[in-house]
Parts: sequence; structure tokens; C-alpha cells
Amino acid sequence: MLRLSRVNSTYFLFQIQFQKKVEVHVQDVSAFSAALTSVGIDLSDVKLVQSNAVVRPLQAVTVQGGLQLSVSSSLGGGRCTTGFAATRGSERGFLAAGHCAILAQDGAADPNVKISLAGNLFNHGASKWNSTTDLAFFWNSSNNLVAGVNWGGGVHPIRSTASNLLTPGTLVCKMGSVSGYACKQVNSNNTTTTDTRTGKTVGPTSTLYCHDCTGTTNPLGLKGDSGGPVYINGTAYGIIRSADYDQYNNPLGKWLWFTPSTRFVELSNVNLLLAP
Repeated sequence: MLRLSRVNSTYFLFQIQFQKKVEVHVQDVSAFSAALTSVGIDLSDVKLVQSNAVVRPLQAVTVQGGLQLSVSSSLGGGRCTTGFAATRGSERGFLAAGHCAILAQDGAADPNVKISLAGNLFNHGASKWNSTTDLAFFWNSSNNLVAGVNWGGGVHPIRSTASNLLTPGTLVCKMGSVSGYACKQVNSNNTTTTDTRTGKTVGPTSTLYCHDCTGTTNPLGLKGDSGGPVYINGTAYGIIRSADYDQYNNPLGKWLWFTPSTRFVELSNVNLLLAP
């Protein structure tokens, strides 16, 4: 067993079990040799190789609502959108849609699903995807949480989570990483429909409607928006679930379904990060 103690600001405590000579790549062979000798390491156990490679620490990724997520699974790849920065105990991450991690409604999370934001992988913390709820919490150990939604290079702060459903006719805003930002009226909180892509029942749940939107002109929602935030005036009201598509998988652009914030409690101990 070879044990290297920390000898300066670059080298840290580690242990290596070996049968052969250990090869270590360093920038300054002489300096590292002297450092090993100073702590009593037998240099006959070590092969030092000069290298200019620089090991950099993991860079923390900024987490806020409305950012594009990359999703890979055993069925292929896709994308989703971050909803709201959130925590679960010491775990720091974000809310998104449950179907970003679950491959079939009413099923279990797929362990092969990989979720990444700006190249940083996130762990699956909790999720639920059924007729009324479509939520997930993802986290990692290196991120900067921002209590807000990305908007035009700035941030819309989120200061509270709604404990009530929006009254039909109330204006609310959504952010999808594909379709972008829009504010429309709530159509209903008791809508039930059939998802044309899965054949599963959706609802009762909340919906937005846009009379003058189409699949090609200002669509209210598109593939990849799933998980995005629904909010207004600093209050979180929901997470985007799905948009309307025809039987040929073409976007229609007029309807957007979202899981209301009253269902966030179904993910135990997950709390939104709120701005002061």
C-alpha cells in the first residue's frame, strides 16, 4: 500500500494498492520527487512521468428554470427543460417532468436514463408520472442554484410556491427551452384528454390555451419543453407536462398541459429554492 500525504496545494491524500511500480504524471518531476522524499516515500516504488496536462476542478453549473436538458436512455435521446431550482435535504438540483426519467406512464424510473445540464450529469432523486402528476427531482453535488427562471439573459426571481390552483381566465407564463417564453390564460384545472403519442389518459390537470397559436407560428409548446416552469409575478404555479400533437406526431401548438404546484408535495421533502 502506497500512501501519499498532502505535500503542497496540488497533491492530496490518496492510497493505491499495487503490485508493480506506480506511474504518476506530474508537471515538475524534480519538485514532485523532492516532495515525496520529504514525506518518506521510497522513490523506487514510483515512476514519475513529466506531463503538461492540467487537472482542473469540476466547474459548478448554474441551475435555474428554463434551461435545456439533454436526456439519454435505452430508447434513445431527447431533451427536456429545467423547471425550478430545488433542494431535498442536502441535495441540490431542480424540478422537471417525471417522464424525463420514466419511460412509461405509471412505470418506474429507468436506471439507464442520463440527465445532463450544460454537460454536467445529474442524479435521479425522485419522480412520479401518472394521469394527474408528472414531476421529477434531479440533483448533483456541484451546482449553483438560482431561485428564478432564465429569461432573455436575465432572471425572473421565484419568491413563492402557489398553494392554490389558478382561476380559469387568469394570465400565467411558461418557459420552454424549445418554444420559448409566452404568457397565456389558464383554460381549466380539470382537463382530461388522451396523449396521442402514448395513448394514456392525461388529467384531470391544468391547461393553457392559445387561440392564435399554431404548430409553426408561435406554438405554445413543443417537444423538449417538458419540465419547464409555469409562473407569474414571482410565484411558481406548475411544471410543463405536454403539448398537443396530432396522430402523426405533428405539433398543433394551441394547448399546453402542466402539473400544478399543488402536486409538488407528492415528491417528499423536495422544496423549491426561493428568492428573498
